[in-house]
Amino acid sequence: MKCKDKCDSCNKFGYCRGYAGKVLCENCIELLENRRINMEGIERIKVLASEVKDKPLLKIIDYLISRTDMSEKYLNEDKNLSQMISFIKSLAKKEAVGNVAFIEDEVVYGWAIHYWDESNESLNLEKAKIEEPKTISTKNESASKPKTKKTTWHAEGQLSLFDMM
Repeated sequence: MKCKDKCDSCNKFGYCRGYAGKVLCENCIELLENRRINMEGIERIKVLASEVKDKPLLKIIDYLISRTDMSEKYLNEDKNLSQMISFIKSLAKKEAVGNVAFIEDEVVYGWAIHYWDESNESLNLEKAKIEEPKTISTKNESASKPKTKKTTWHAEGQLSLFDMM
């Protein structure tokens, strides 16, 4: 669906549509699609990390970018940063003692490289699933409890605040 709006990328007003979670004009969409086709793996990591603010994750991303030998592996569309984080967390939980894990940076970097180097099937990872919204129960729990008798009171004379409680 096209609508006249401001492009998130070039900030020009024109006919835009939703693309990759943003509102983009046709020119910016075309540029992104051409870049994606010709994109190197390092550039893909940079694009995936463009909105990351988490400092430990940024350290991992910097390490991944420094590994130019892995550029082709980063082009795998089945892989993403959120799944990489989940993979690293799952390995860290295995190392944890009493819900506490101290893991050196080099080990985490190795896990990140391992994630990008192996296929999802060999890592026993599934594609990211879109979770369906949970239905909210319409049953009122208080309806199942027996109701207490309501006491009625009749005002006689001057009322106090305690009479109304």
